[in-house]
Amino acid sequence: MTVADLKPFGAGRAPEGLCGAVYAACQLAPDREAELKAAFAARLGSLYCKEIRAAKQHPCTACVAEAAELLGGNE
Repeated sequence: MTVADLKPFGAGRAPEGLCGAVYAACQLAPDREAELKAAFAARLGSLYCKEIRAAKQHPCTACVAEAAELLGGNE
């Protein structure tokens, strides 16, 4: 799986309205999906793009950075 494969899922287009960053992280580490989602929601307040954007506290770049950090295990 490449970045290009995951790009279409950004901006709220991931299944069920998930944030594309957490969706991509789960696709890259499916064995850690529950852990990634729990940690992401704890840090950003939600798993869903619409809710994260409505809160106006975390831009998309911050979501991607958090997901990357979680994937790297630097919690």
